[in-house]
Amino acid sequence: MNLPLVVLVTALSASGAGDEDRDRPGNTTEISFGYLGQWTDERNRALELKPSSSDPPFAGSVTDPFLGAPYSGAILAGPVLEWRGIYKQVRLTVGVRFPFSNFRPSDTAQQVVLGGVTHDVLVRSMSLWDFRTGIGFELPFRRVSPFLDVLGDVQTMTTQLSIDGVTATYTGRAFSLGGRLGARYQVDHLFVALAAEATALGPLRVGGTLQVGLGF
Repeated sequence: MNLPLVVLVTALSASGAGDEDRDRPGNTTEISFGYLGQWTDERNRALELKPSSSDPPFAGSVTDPFLGAPYSGAILAGPVLEWRGIYKQVRLTVGVRFPFSNFRPSDTAQQVVLGGVTHDVLVRSMSLWDFRTGIGFELPFRRVSPFLDVLGDVQTMTTQLSIDGVTATYTGRAFSLGGRLGARYQVDHLFVALAAEATALGPLRVGGTLQVGLGF
């Protein structure tokens, strides 16, 4: 069972339980789906070679390509799934995010000296996904609820380099700490939430999300 399905099942299970808690003012369970758009700098991340019998020589010594495009700056977009429990205006969030990077491999081509030999290197792909946690506070006012969250994301990246035409795969994880500021507009059980966010520690990401969901 993959991680998004686990999160969805957990959210649905939580929404089906605790009727007494939900009937009390200020107690809510939410599940939401939406989209993210961000600019990212992924250079502040440790990567290691995923060993393979086909790895090119000196693949484990590569460092310079990870300091250039697209790691030094790329546009991300992708889907977001979140579950949230709200108790007396305190927000607890867990979720998953799947950012897709937008870049042209040809723009990343460069020459790198490894072991005294010059090699042609380019970035073939950069794949990311995040497990999100959050602690926050909201202030309901009629149908609109401004909110502020402190976010902690476990970020996973898998990327492939082509070294003289031979592919090498690298993986790495990082933890980022940041914040999110936004507002939720509620109509019965349905809501729309718009937020801006940024990270302060870990890989730098700046952007926002638009989400639609249900509150129970």
